[in-house]
Amino acid sequence: FNAEKKCVGKYLSTKVWSFRMMCAAEDGTSRTDRTRNAHYIEVRTDPKAADYVVAEGAVRVGDLDKLPGAKVPSAEELGVEELADPKDRERRAADPFYGLEHAPAARRSVERARAERVSALEDARASAFFRGFCPPP
Repeated sequence: FNAEKKCVGKYLSTKVWSFRMMCAAEDGTSRTDRTRNAHYIEVRTDPKAADYVVAEGAVRVGDLDKLPGAKVPSAEELGVEELADPKDRERRAADPFYGLEHAPAARRSVERARAERVSALEDARASAFFRGFCPPP
């Protein structure tokens, strides 16, 4: 991502950063032509809330319901999984591990990371063993 990074202030001793980037959305009209009408999105860190704030050029998806007349996109339009069962949705919100256990892609990535970490630990243990007890070649 090519973004301009600037320090725009401080919260206590933590810097507030601003990231300004060009929007990649184009529909072939002059309204979205980058050379004639550049559209920028600016996002700032919010250390007080440990979050990011969209400063200009866009609206956070979670904040769409706060805008008058704005249509909240469906899960299909956003390209995310829709949870049909309200009990399952509540359980995933209450227990993050339940969501990890029941999401196949997330489960595979966790298992892969775990296997890589175990392999790295086994290699480190073996090299420490040989360094301590075997003479160098």
